[in-house]
Amino acid sequence: MSQVAMHATTTDVDYRGETAPRQRWLAVLLTYLCPGLGYMYIGHVLKGITVNLLFVLLLEAFVIVLSILKFFPLMPIGVLVLAWFVFSTLVAAHVLELMARAQHQEPEYVLKNYNHWVLYCVVFLLSYVTPISVTTHFTARYLWSVAPMHTAAMYPAVEPGDTLIIDRMVYRKEPLKRGDLVAIRAPQGDETLVLRVVAVPDDIVRIEGMNLYLNDEAVQSFPLEPENVQQGFVARDDMYVWVEHNHSERYVISLAPRMMHSMVLAPTRIEDGQVFLLSDNRSQVPIYKEPGTIRDSRLFGAIDVDMIEGKPLYIGWSVHPVTNAVRWERIGLRTQ
Repeated sequence: MSQVAMHATTTDVDYRGETAPRQRWLAVLLTYLCPGLGYMYIGHVLKGITVNLLFVLLLEAFVIVLSILKFFPLMPIGVLVLAWFVFSTLVAAHVLELMARAQHQEPEYVLKNYNHWVLYCVVFLLSYVTPISVTTHFTARYLWSVAPMHTAAMYPAVEPGDTLIIDRMVYRKEPLKRGDLVAIRAPQGDETLVLRVVAVPDDIVRIEGMNLYLNDEAVQSFPLEPENVQQGFVARDDMYVWVEHNHSERYVISLAPRMMHSMVLAPTRIEDGQVFLLSDNRSQVPIYKEPGTIRDSRLFGAIDVDMIEGKPLYIGWSVHPVTNAVRWERIGLRTQ
């Protein structure tokens, strides 16, 4: 045999791609890690990329629906995790079905030569991790965020252990008014504070102890009637609950009769572009005595409206701060 013939025989190989058998458990594992990777593992690269993008579109559709409804009965992250699990389970079942079909009906089935772990990583990053990260960052910065509460500063509307869902869009479209709940970044520190607007531009605020005066008139408060107590209310023996009548607005505040303070705030005019904020628990002493001490405008004065991050809409999750037991009766309650 000539050298040319020998060379042709040894180099003319009919390469059919990666032929290593696919493992069912690994196909399922990859699917739950990233829905499209399960398809890629058995050779369906385009289908894998399409499924990843479809999942991202469903995520964005959920964000849009949440932004329109302004409410969801469960913690949004819990809904997303459940949706991801159901979606991945359906994809995993289809992947296993395709594997079975390939083994029994298509015995010549082999994988393509580009079915490689490097491609898995590239597709995972570009079609799954990156778009989800961009969507999450955009949502948390411009649409929705969460704020865990660690103090009783906003009792009775908010309890320690509640996690509030913050709508970051609402005050961009409508002006602030007395009685509005707002979330702000603490002027000192990184925590999110939830406080109540009690005065708007051109109002004159004066405080004497527990008494609030607005435009030289005392802001009246009356005991909360039992029939007006909302579901999930946590009664405390050491707190009195009252309804404050701030001009045409009504909201609930609380006082601790055994914890009084004599703070005096001289008459202060609220400038344009500012609001004056108080905690609903008026017995919280507004000074830095210990970590977690509530802060409001009695300490840092009126704040610029640009500091407001959004409006707390409802309680997305709640656990007891001591026992860590889930308080199901509070989840889904709207803040008032």
